Amino acid sequence: MQHRFQFAMFTAAALSAALVSPAFARGDENWANLDRELEALASSAAQANPDGPKLSGLVRARYAYLPEILPGAEDYSGFEIDRAQVVLEGQASESYSYRIQYEGAGSTAQLLDAFGAWQANEYLRVTMGRFRAPLAWESQLDDSDLLFLTRTDLGELFYQRDDGAMLSAKFDIVNVSVSMQNGLDSAGEEQAFCARAGVDVLGGGVGLHQGAYGAGEQTRLSAGAGYYNDQSIGNGNDGTITTADAQLQLSRFYAEAMVTKFGDGFNGVFTNRSDSTPYTLSASWMLVENRWEVALRYQDTDNVFQESDTSLGVNYYVAGHDVKWQAVVAEIQSDDPNIDQTWRFGVGLNVNL
Repeated sequence: MQHRFQFAMFTAAALSAALVSPAFARGDENWANLDRELEALASSAAQANPDGPKLSGLVRARYAYLPEILPGAEDYSGFEIDRAQVVLEGQASESYSYRIQYEGAGSTAQLLDAFGAWQANEYLRVTMGRFRAPLAWESQLDDSDLLFLTRTDLGELFYQRDDGAMLSAKFDIVNVSVSMQNGLDSAGEEQAFCARAGVDVLGGGVGLHQGAYGAGEQTRLSAGAGYYNDQSIGNGNDGTITTADAQLQLSRFYAEAMVTKFGDGFNGVFTNRSDSTPYTLSASWMLVENRWEVALRYQDTDNVFQESDTSLGVNYYVAGHDVKWQAVVAEIQSDDPNIDQTWRFGVGLNVNL
């Protein structure tokens, strides 16, 4: 902020001096000299603080339709602000960075990310604060980079944040992250441990966004596996989760698969997932390059109600993932007769500021 203020003051001073100087009347040469001086000043200010604070955000408004799911209840049909996020991030020094993210959708503001990070060297990074456990690739994606309006069950579950520390390492095509967080017992004596290893198999990997937008002609393939253990839950493997996923971009085609194994005896936020093996298969095709994309996803949650859903989505990219329209219709299959063979529909506008 200080550099921006100095730049503004120097700019005003330079303009004032030019306006009162007789030399300013000598024509285009003086304009050109002034332009060069201002460009040099702007370049100097940028070099002095190239990684200063960056403010960004996301607004996602949507219309949703949910049919009657309880006897006597009305259908849900209405508009809502689904996401209203503000992010402040930047470099505090050459090796230290920070990120603060708030979610304003709903009745109260919620703190999402809040961490500092130390880039120890070109390979190792240490993070401390509030962040997402690195278990699943999908849960690490920002809301603006999703292929569908909603995440999968596991992706949503591990989109939540917790306080802790994480060590991340990147060696060529291999990425490894190991974290220790408070877990379900908050600041109790038992912690939650998570580890993930990912490999960018082909083309440098798909990065951190879903779908075929911007894929180009090069084949890109990423794969990874994760392990999570919350020691505050039960005994044995009660609090364990293992998962594996893969993502493929091939020109206008995109495909993704994920399979997960929950341990038995789960409770708390893992209700109904005990000893289950959910999986998800997704695919999309860019009908009009970098403009229209159609996507299909099948998710078997394998919970106590044996729920599964098939979703058909259509995306229209106005300015890539920064500005896009998304529409989705989903059919639910379940042992619960209240939601079996019911349909959901939604359409949303994402604007990433």
